[in-house]
Amino acid sequence: MSSKRNRTNQNGSADCINISLKSNGTDNNETDDKSTTSYIISQNHSLQQDIKLITIENISLSKDVDEREEELGRTEKSNAHLKGILKNFHAIAEDSKIIAEKQETIARNHIMDVNDYIKDFNFLMNIIISISFVYLAIMFMMTTLMVFISSTLMIGTFLYVFYLLSLFKLSKNANIHAVIREKKADIKKIEETLDFIHEYIESI
Repeated sequence: MSSKRNRTNQNGSADCINISLKSNGTDNNETDDKSTTSYIISQNHSLQQDIKLITIENISLSKDVDEREEELGRTEKSNAHLKGILKNFHAIAEDSKIIAEKQETIARNHIMDVNDYIKDFNFLMNIIISISFVYLAIMFMMTTLMVFISSTLMIGTFLYVFYLLSLFKLSKNANIHAVIREKKADIKKIEETLDFIHEYIESI
């Protein structure tokens, strides 16, 4: 701020004196600018620190995500292997069941064949015995005693062999059948669990 004042000199003339008053506003503005700059620098430093912390946390989270993805991949791979193994076990169980049923059918057919053979053999033996008796009766009436006795011994030996063969019977195998029934009951229980395993396999 400035002002003019008039002063009268010795010669009686007036001199003009300029007086300038400097305000403190400039100093205040400079102080405010310095404070603002310091604040900005401080905030910038604080933001840089925050960025560093966020970056470190982001790296840590990325590593954690990668590790979890690897673990998930291993788990999926293990589940795939487990599913394959369970399917194989299920297939083996089904094939074993089919094989057991076929073997049981074969055994039953063999028993039926042997029984039919025994019936046919006994029927044939009865016919041979009847024919032998008729033949011996004719020999007794038409031949000498020595020839009859010789024929009787030969036919008797032959009929005795047939008799021994007719005594053949299949063994009952009661103990074995009891074990088979017991094992079938166990297999039935296992099959119920296999149904649960099959459902579990499909749900994986």
